[in-house]
Amino acid sequence: MLTSFSTLAIEQCEKMLDALPGTEPIIHASFYRVSAAFDQVRKNYAGFYKNSLLFLACTPLESLSTEEKIQRTYDLGIAALLGETVYNFGELVSGLDLLWLCPPVPSHQVFLLLARARHPGGFEGNAQ
Repeated sequence: MLTSFSTLAIEQCEKMLDALPGTEPIIHASFYRVSAAFDQVRKNYAGFYKNSLLFLACTPLESLSTEEKIQRTYDLGIAALLGETVYNFGELVSGLDLLWLCPPVPSHQVFLLLARARHPGGFEGNAQ
């Protein structure tokens, strides 16, 4: 019941946002952040992936804390691997600067190695 209500509320907000002319990027970023968080809770990996990338497109990277960059990067990578309709993990790795701006985190090393293996030779300067 709560999930249905939440889904309906997010869909209505999206329609209202789309109808507003000249909306500031921060408004869109807030919407995409909430949508991504909701998708993550529901384990909708493809939705989380899409809404997270839209959030990042509307958000200056310098406004995110290092911890948020690390967690968001890791979560995006997992979503790219698990999302049924996400077919472009390579684009995520090559285009997402967050991955290379973050300090190494031991619990995330497997993901970083996988990402680097996916694009050998492209990130020599970032090797640890």
